[in-house]
Amino acid sequence: MSDEIDSLPPLILGDAELQDQLVAAVLSGAKTATSSLHRSYVADDQPLPQPGRQRLLARDGSVAGVVEITDVQIMPISEITDEIAHAEGEGFVDVAAWRRAHEQFWGQVGESAGGSLPEDELIVVERLRLLPPAQTA
Repeated sequence: MSDEIDSLPPLILGDAELQDQLVAAVLSGAKTATSSLHRSYVADDQPLPQPGRQRLLARDGSVAGVVEITDVQIMPISEITDEIAHAEGEGFVDVAAWRRAHEQFWGQVGESAGGSLPEDELIVVERLRLLPPAQTA
């Protein structure tokens, strides 16, 4: 791996088996967006994602590929669309299915109290694309 790739910020999607699935979805081209709770960045005092290249990490910590974050938006959960749900590449048929799955996940990992989130809950939506190997060096 080149020093340049090693110096890129890491992109870690999920954990354990979910991480395997999400990395595979990025590598297949099915996943072109990801979302997270804005409040998690605030609670952890972490900077918000920024456009630019990142190294996509596999579960074992190896670099699975390099992605470019092309856009970052912060929007209320009520403004998430079917298009965003489909771009997540996880097979959501519509935004309602996306929302149920994400509310459950965020509750399970302790990022929310579980159950329904308020309509004004802020979501960070990142658009991404996998870079071909020639563009990763």
